[in-house]
Amino acid sequence: VGVQDIEYSNLDLAGQWILSRLHSTTEEVTRSLENYEFEAATSSLYSFIWNDFCDWFVEVSKPKLRENDTQQIAVLNYVLEISMRLLHPFMPFLSEEIWQRLPKSDDTKSLCIAAWPVFSSADNEAERDFTIIQETVRAIRNLRAESKLAPSQKLNIQLFTSGENALRVLEEGKSYIIQLAGLNEVAVCNSDAPRPDNAISTTISEVEVWLPLEGLIDKEKESARLQRELDGLQKDFNVVSTKLNNPQFVDKAPAAVVEKDRAKLAEINAAIEATSTRLSALQN
Repeated sequence: VGVQDIEYSNLDLAGQWILSRLHSTTEEVTRSLENYEFEAATSSLYSFIWNDFCDWFVEVSKPKLRENDTQQIAVLNYVLEISMRLLHPFMPFLSEEIWQRLPKSDDTKSLCIAAWPVFSSADNEAERDFTIIQETVRAIRNLRAESKLAPSQKLNIQLFTSGENALRVLEEGKSYIIQLAGLNEVAVCNSDAPRPDNAISTTISEVEVWLPLEGLIDKEKESARLQRELDGLQKDFNVVSTKLNNPQFVDKAPAAVVEKDRAKLAEINAAIEATSTRLSALQN
């Protein structure tokens, strides 16, 4: 299956995004190899295969694969086949083994003599729009983790934005968000719509993500747990802060140790701020 078997105009956003990322990665890897920047080439390729392809696109594709969607299968096959061509200089035995099992558009017998991939221009709009979906899903997953809610528990989410493009992308991408974030439903609203009560929220770029907690947690127990967590963090902050305010420690300790404690203090402070915000949201 070659790119000629894929009707780009009929692809959904995820399909257009992964092909654009493939072309961008092909360009990056090709340029790095030409400049003998092998570490940069492997880093770009690793990020694409592991993050873009496996972590996002394969997951997004599962509903269509269950329906035996031939177009989606063609895209998956094409992206994997080109990825193996890019990987061949670094992992020839593995890439050859996988490549030999894939349908191909020509009679080439081995990756050793297969043509190097040719890249075209990236689709910046598709990459921009799918990034909004990715950031939203990550934000929802973080809110779930902060609230100690099980991954299997279906949530209802409200999204608020004043951006016209973001509003369109989120509305059209509801199915992605519901699938990838484990939701019952997601409501996309203009930024002037009222916010829900008894909810926690976070903001990513131009989108506010709100998770109503009604019926999900015991408000009093969660408030008590957060207060205990906040008290513990404050104690840790005081201990590290006392050390750093001691001139004898700062002057005599190795610079690396002092820097490590300063980084730890900043990390604790950020945790205090986040926990305080969650506690305030529950108490309001």
